[in-house]
Amino acid sequence: MFNKALSFIYFTIVLVVVAHAQNLTKSPYSAVGIGDLQFGGTAEQTALGQTAIGLRKIAAINVSNPASYSALGYTVVEAGFKYSEGTLSSTNSSSFIKNYSYGYLGVAVPLSKKLRWGMSFGLQPVSSVGYNIVSTVDYSSIPGGFPIGYQSLGSGGLSRFYFGSGIAVLPDLSLGFNFSYVWGQIYQTKTMLVDPSLNKYNIQETRSSYIGDIYFDFGLQYHKTFKDKYRLVVGSTVNLPSSMIGTQTYTARTMGVGGLQSSKDTVVFEGSNHGTVNLPLIIKTGISFEKVDEWLICADVNYSNWSAYNFFGQSDSLKNMLGVSVGASYIPSNFDYKNYLKRIEYRVGARYDNGYLNITGTDIATYGISAGMGFPLGRNKSKLNITGEYFVRGTTDNNLIKEEYWRIVFGITFSDKWFLRYKYN
Repeated sequence: MFNKALSFIYFTIVLVVVAHAQNLTKSPYSAVGIGDLQFGGTAEQTALGQTAIGLRKIAAINVSNPASYSALGYTVVEAGFKYSEGTLSSTNSSSFIKNYSYGYLGVAVPLSKKLRWGMSFGLQPVSSVGYNIVSTVDYSSIPGGFPIGYQSLGSGGLSRFYFGSGIAVLPDLSLGFNFSYVWGQIYQTKTMLVDPSLNKYNIQETRSSYIGDIYFDFGLQYHKTFKDKYRLVVGSTVNLPSSMIGTQTYTARTMGVGGLQSSKDTVVFEGSNHGTVNLPLIIKTGISFEKVDEWLICADVNYSNWSAYNFFGQSDSLKNMLGVSVGASYIPSNFDYKNYLKRIEYRVGARYDNGYLNITGTDIATYGISAGMGFPLGRNKSKLNITGEYFVRGTTDNNLIKEEYWRIVFGITFSDKWFLRYKYN
């Protein structure tokens, strides 16, 4: 098991590097803020409507609330991948898009059964930028004016490597933290395109931003077991506001008449300007109630102070965001090893948030529904998790864009008891 898991970790890291080189999103809404915010939870949590703050498992990683590491009873290796496809629609057109990306990679280890102390580390995406926006503005009504086309391109995103630990400070209360290094690059290009017949140069602006700094989040869980089979968990997490250090390069240049094949003159060059990215305070609260190894219901509420966001001096006029999610799961008979179908775990969930964008008085909200299954691998706690999710963001009202996606998340969990001390007579 140990050698297989190490090989799996190595193979997954290679895939993560390859997948991260791709655009993880193709959304015009990723042009603002730090891009599309990525859910770093597991395929299991995605099936539960991305609900995670009140979840507490002995053989699964819950990086969303580091206090849950105190529940670990097995060494766990988890990884996940995502594939999505859907449409971007306006009032008069639509286009088909598809994306694939890595979802998460994590390792967790119980450090002390007596102290109920555990730790975890891994890699996660934080955000993704990927857009291609084309528009035309007609200045013909102005003396000497003429139509000008604009093309805005963006790519890149942020990832994080985290290390966290959680411990039970009281019989029914656990605390935990995650220490993360967040890094990544965001590339943005805006081009002004003029009709070749006007014999004027095109103009292109390029902005490249690199961010790399540390980030903390903290969690707690109150957990109470009743009659040895029912468990209530109430949890909360806080991501502290963070001013992350970065550098930015800006270039403005004239391009060839009628095309972008050649650069004529560099009008402005600002190299390696130092700045900061101010990430907001995020508070999440969750609750779960379960009959252990049979059924579970859970819910989360989260609040993000995105109005305090700032990216190298630009706020993007973001607003505060509020979201809710709910989920439930059921296992017919977890220990019926003679009937595999009864050991499959079935999960459903739903989520909603009002988004941190408001354009022309309209919230760019997101809502989604999800369902999934967990397939046992052998007689231990290992599982293959498959989740399907349908979600919608935005609207076609007020000349905006509506995004509709179907997403599949594949996750695998290896759980076993490593580092055991054997006694010999």
